[in-house]
Amino acid sequence: MAQKPKNRLESESRVVVARVGRSHGVKGWLRLQCFTDDPLSVLSYKPWFLKRADGWQEIKIEDARLADETLLVKFIGFDDCDAARTLTGGEIAVTRCQLPPCAEGEYYWADLENLSVVNEQGVELGIVESIFNAGADDLLQVRGKKVFLIPFRMDDVVKNVDLTARTITVAWNEDWA
Repeated sequence: MAQKPKNRLESESRVVVARVGRSHGVKGWLRLQCFTDDPLSVLSYKPWFLKRADGWQEIKIEDARLADETLLVKFIGFDDCDAARTLTGGEIAVTRCQLPPCAEGEYYWADLENLSVVNEQGVELGIVESIFNAGADDLLQVRGKKVFLIPFRMDDVVKNVDLTARTITVAWNEDWA
């Protein structure tokens, strides 16, 4: 018998939109590493859910501001730097239904994680373990026999993404690290 979800978030797909960074000042402010093109756009999604060691929980924002292109947030109930620091490293997610559909050829990072990566010769390189922005490009961290950091550049490196087959085809040599 299947278990019933404990809360709404467990029954809905979620997408991580930010990660909590280090504290800022002494009044409980935190930096957010936003995974959106515009850091302020994450503020339009509500509710937010925070992943901690004991699972996902809803978290509410008391205030937010942009400082040098970094989004700073203050969460309700975290009023000093010691309390705020307990959130550092936590992931912020929203439910998928809150997000707009992607345009053709665009993907949410959450859709690419755990996909199999094969090169044009049909050699399986591994599984997308994580994705991160390295300035000029988003990089797929692919773990197989080796760990590959593959730039996510459509048409240049990434030749095809098939979400149904759960594969990404890349122009990448298996000997490259």
